[in-house]
Amino acid sequence: LEIGIPTQTDNYSYTFNTTKDTTNFLAFSLDPTALKGFSSGVMVVTGGQTSAISCQTNATQSAANISAASGLAPTLTGSAAACSGTNLQNMQ
Repeated sequence: LEIGIPTQTDNYSYTFNTTKDTTNFLAFSLDPTALKGFSSGVMVVTGGQTSAISCQTNATQSAANISAASGLAPTLTGSAAACSGTNLQNMQ
């Protein structure tokens, strides 16, 4: 990554995705039967305000049926950022 953060460690592969009004960060587990996956995102909403979210799988990444990093991505459309689908929950 541009600021010197590694794109992979022993346990996770990291990805940033950006557009004009959104940014998300995905931490995809390299040991999906033992570890959860994580993601976060921030978006610009009406009036220039921002909405942010941090998510985690509701079980280990494989038990949550997430086999690709894109399955971790939060929803960054509409009026608020949110954890996507039934297999992601707000980070605890």
